[in-house]
Amino acid sequence: MATYIQRDVRQILDIKDLSLFQRFLTMVASRVGNMFVASSIAAELGVDYKTIQAWMSILETSYTAFELQPFYKNIGKRLTKTPKVYFYDTGLVCYLLGIENAQQLSHHPLRGAIFENMVVCELLKDCYNNARKNNLSFYRDKSHEVDVIQEEAQGVRAIEIKSAERFHPDFTKTLKHLQSLLGEELLSSKVVYAGSEELATRYGGLTNYLNL
Repeated sequence: MATYIQRDVRQILDIKDLSLFQRFLTMVASRVGNMFVASSIAAELGVDYKTIQAWMSILETSYTAFELQPFYKNIGKRLTKTPKVYFYDTGLVCYLLGIENAQQLSHHPLRGAIFENMVVCELLKDCYNNARKNNLSFYRDKSHEVDVIQEEAQGVRAIEIKSAERFHPDFTKTLKHLQSLLGEELLSSKVVYAGSEELATRYGGLTNYLNL
């Protein structure tokens, strides 16, 4: 981490206060899997909005973190709404949050967010390994959120991510809501959870696979 901050970051952008940038990194890690609101972070750090945008650009350029854009039927709206933030390396997230071992992680309040980060990264790697562009986004309205939307030419696939080791029927609530909105455009839906049992349920003619 020290090498990254002291050498790599300085090569990309001249940051005079490296300790402030490290605080920024930790704050981004604490928001993993959640909305990235640059103005909020700027206020907490006492810097301007443009500085936070520039620093986030550094994380993206150095393949440290990335933003996941929201899904909208009107694609033009995508860039005007708040994205979620993830890291390419969940080990780095744990380091920044002071998580030193699996036992600490199992009881950490951000365990679910870190698990979600891991799954999103695997989905992203699958896109790149199969020579596809990043087709991932997420759905969110006032009452519902679906963690990952995969857009394809024929429609979309939805994925809900849960860190629980046992499946609960409530995990499919947001998927059912999304199906009511998209109808046949929703090609499939899946719950990825931390259990080992693979299950399948059906509703509305749609099969939902529930596994890790």
